[in-house]
Amino acid sequence: MDSYTAALDLLRRLPPTNVTSNLDIISRLCPDIAEDLAVSVDSPLQLKNDGELGKEYLCCDYNRDGESYRYVIRASLVIERTLPSPGLTHAS
Repeated sequence: MDSYTAALDLLRRLPPTNVTSNLDIISRLCPDIAEDLAVSVDSPLQLKNDGELGKEYLCCDYNRDGESYRYVIRASLVIERTLPSPGLTHAS
């Protein structure tokens, strides 16, 4: 039995109320399967607070970047600021 299958089997047998902490522990023990487990195992959504903007956001796979989460509104603000000015886009 490979480590991924064993980890899934273990998570099925552990209490579902502790799935987040169990998934975290298994991911630290076997970092090579952490990404596959995070995609395969359903865990409850969490709310985080952006300290600078003071807004809450959901931590989910959509805004997950490795081990951290990015605040989508902040990312869109950065993209808007990095676009070239209209004068530069029409320069010949």
